[in-house]
Parts: sequence; structure tokens; C-alpha cells
Amino acid sequence: MKRLGVIICVMLAIGSICQAQDESDSQAVVKNIKAALQNRQYEEAARLADSSASAEEVYLKALALFYGEEYARSIEACNEVIQEHKSSTWLRKAIFLKAACHIKLKQFQEAEEIYDAEVRRLLSAARKEEIAGIYFRFAEAVSRKPEKDELDAPPPDYRKAHELYAKALELEIGREMRDEAMFRLGRMMHLAGDYGQSIGHYRRYLDEFDPDWMGAVDSPRRQKKAAGTIEKGKHIHKARFHLAECQVAQN
Repeated sequence: MKRLGVIICVMLAIGSICQAQDESDSQAVVKNIKAALQNRQYEEAARLADSSASAEEVYLKALALFYGEEYARSIEACNEVIQEHKSSTWLRKAIFLKAACHIKLKQFQEAEEIYDAEVRRLLSAARKEEIAGIYFRFAEAVSRKPEKDELDAPPPDYRKAHELYAKALELEIGREMRDEAMFRLGRMMHLAGDYGQSIGHYRRYLDEFDPDWMGAVDSPRRQKKAAGTIEKGKHIHKARFHLAECQVAQN
């Protein structure tokens, strides 16, 4: 019995030594991967992480592939983190990196599905400014005009961007972000050629953010100018100019 106890103690000691060695090896691998990333040696970083099992190492591999513009392979690595490391602190990073890869590949629907799922999760944590920021970044991506050499890029989708800015406005966001979102609602419809909707958005923006705005002809605001309690918005001059453009377009 005493001999058995000694054997068990020896086995536990060996196990602890092996575990410590494994952890030390893993830390060394992570250090080398990060060094390769910092030196922009993305292929080398991905190679170092190729046989890795930890969530951090696999995520770093996905990151190296992303920076190396190998977006499809990066998505595969992100999926490995998502499927095999559900309780890891690297899970959320992998999810957002996967969405970024889809945007780079012009796969906007797949990116939107990821963002929508994350938005529903984040709502319970009341991180609404962060959620609105996600909508903003995605709206900017889908409304961006492709460069001349981007022959495979889809045309800008102003109506989709309008929908995303509207979703951001549904959240309890601060005044600065609300200012930006309300102006962009008008601008997206303006660029889409929907002058009627654009006029309505620009007027609502000026009602809320322009203390000198008197409103449309015959409006209650023109008849009784608003009190000087409104803080000027960032886009009041642009909003007036674009509003005039839309009204001219509608004769």
C-alpha cells in the first residue's frame, strides 16, 4: 500500500512537470507568433501556429492570415476557435474577425448575419453605443464606392446603409452619434435618388440640430421660431445644401 502511494505521488509529480512544460512551450509559440506578426511576416506567423491547439494560437493564426489577405483561410481558423473553444476569451475576437473577413470578400450578407447575432447578444449587456458603432462600420462598408481597379466589388448599396443607420438610431445612443446617424439617413436616400425620403430626413435633422432653422414653408416652426436651446449639429450647413439640391431635383 505504501509503495502504491509512492507511485501515485511520482505519477502526479511527473504530470505536473509535463503540464508546466506544455504551458511553457505554448507561451514560447505565442511569443514567436506575435513577433512574426509585429514584423509583418504573416506567412511565418501562420506557419508557426499551424499545428497549434490553444484558442489564442489559433486566433493568432487567423489574424496572420487576415493580414496576409488570405481571408478564406482566416475564416476557417476563426471557425476552429468558434467551434472548439466556445468558453474561451478569444471566442468574441474570432467572431468579429470572421465578419471582417466576409466584408473583405464582399460577402456582406454573411457579415450582417454575424453582426446581427452579436447585436442581440450585446443588447442584454446594454452596450448600445458599441452596437451602434458596429452598425456604422457595416453601413460605411456597404455604401463605399469601389475604386476603379476593384472590378469584382459590388456597387454601393445606399438603401442597405440607410437601413443600418436607422437600426443604430433605434438604440439609446448619445447626441453626437445621433447627429451623425440622422444626417447619414438623409444622405443615403439622397445618393439612392429617393429625394422625397431624403427631404424628410434632412428636415428632421435640421429640426433637431439647427437652432436657426425655421422649418419648411407654412410649418409651425416657421410661424414660431424655436427657442435658442438647440445646440448646433455638425452637419447643419451640409444638410441645408443637400436639402436644397433634393428640392431642386423635385422641381
